Amino acid sequence: ERFFRPFLAGVFLDPTLSISSRAFEFCFRAFAAGDTARPATGRGAIPAQLAAALPADTVRTAARVTALSEGGVTLEFGERIPARAVIVATDGASTARLLGDEPVPDTRGTTCLYFAAEAPPVDEPILVLDATGRGPVNSLVVPTLLSRDYAPAGDSLIAVNVLGIPAHGDAALEAAVRVQLREWFGDAVDSWRHLKTFRIPDALPLQTPSVENPRYCESRRADWLYVCGEYRNAPTINWALYSGRRAAKAVVAAGNRRPFIA
Repeated sequence: ERFFRPFLAGVFLDPTLSISSRAFEFCFRAFAAGDTARPATGRGAIPAQLAAALPADTVRTAARVTALSEGGVTLEFGERIPARAVIVATDGASTARLLGDEPVPDTRGTTCLYFAAEAPPVDEPILVLDATGRGPVNSLVVPTLLSRDYAPAGDSLIAVNVLGIPAHGDAALEAAVRVQLREWFGDAVDSWRHLKTFRIPDALPLQTPSVENPRYCESRRADWLYVCGEYRNAPTINWALYSGRRAAKAVVAAGNRRPFIA
């Protein structure tokens, strides 16, 4: 109750832990199999590294896909792009729209408050959990204890996670968060400078049963159509990368070596 509940609530963004055992087993295995890490310059380094290996002019952004069909895709203003295969790697709502799936999968939200401080409240790169369940804070971490690139020299960056999307405004939420954090770290919290509050309503797909076994989820929907990512499947970056690699291998195995990724 004091460790696994707040820890797993933060993993799945679900304080009730009404999640599929398959989703739990996938994530728990990932934690048990190796260390938890973050790129020194932020998670955006992961797609940047993947894109850097691609030939020039192979990635096009700000081009919304409105329809899929065998042989290619149609963009928002009517342009059609031919392709031997199409891989859909979008958020859940967009994937459901492109595939014509019903119902659209539900999501879980989260809120993160960032603070700057002259000194970190802890001296180790650890996740600090709320073991009381009173909230609103579920966890706190100091990213600058992992990498100095997360903040200017002399500053510590503090990230505070609140599960869900609170109904009250940012100022009231910040005040409630500070009250709780003063109980943890004392009056030093008063000197922390609030940087920004991010409300992310569709942070993760809902993981209530039933969830397919991620290891056996089929990425191929048709001879020309493939789906990867968290759509109706397990969360985490681990799964997103794994499912993308599986979809790419399936495309190559089928002889479609020039896919279009929506």
